[in-house]
Amino acid sequence: MAAAAAGGLALLGGCATNQTLAQARDAFGQARQAGAEARAPYDYAAAEVYLDLAEHEWREFDYPQTAVYAEKALDHAKKAAGSAGGGDR
Repeated sequence: MAAAAAGGLALLGGCATNQTLAQARDAFGQARQAGAEARAPYDYAAAEVYLDLAEHEWREFDYPQTAVYAEKALDHAKKAAGSAGGGDR
């Protein structure tokens, strides 16, 4: 019974993490479209690296670490898009 409950919690955590990962992907795409690679290279590169790390951890089923990297990717992607003039700051 406890194992089933723990598994259910892991699935719920995975769903929330999946949503954050999707948001990070979308924000990175917006940053790219805004020209952030040239206009905000630090935040663009950081977002790209953290997004790659998040996707790697997702494939390894490490959802807590996926969430950490996805949040960082999302933050940097938003900063990059904002600095490039194409999104929220």
